[in-house]
Amino acid sequence: MKALLLLMKKLLFVLLAIGLAVATGYGVYVVFFTQLKLDTANPANQPPLVLEPEKNLQVTEYSLVATASGQTALGLLESAQEVELKQYDFGAMISVINGLAANKSYYWAFYINDEYAKQAADKTALNAGDKVKFKYEKIEAFPL
Repeated sequence: MKALLLLMKKLLFVLLAIGLAVATGYGVYVVFFTQLKLDTANPANQPPLVLEPEKNLQVTEYSLVATASGQTALGLLESAQEVELKQYDFGAMISVINGLAANKSYYWAFYINDEYAKQAADKTALNAGDKVKFKYEKIEAFPL
């Protein structure tokens, strides 16, 4: 009886080890092969990998460089990533980038040359060489 119980424990341990190995391998595959869309023609437009366990290992920041004057921040983002929008009177608000959606706690902020943008991404015209960063940020209350 003890031998059978010991054999069952070993079998359970082996099955758990296999399951963990498969899950880890799948997680690495998802992060490195499905979340990143690499722009090999323009290496400056590679998104940095920002891993945050509380966000399910999603990319939460994209850095891009404008290649021509006159393009919009939104146009630049859409040329490199999958984007979903919500239209408002003030312009388009980015609601989803590559499946990571804004919600009641987080939103997609964007910066031009490290300064917080002052208008919607579809209304923001860029100059060649402008650095644009889209960041998934926690919504903070503004002090009165």
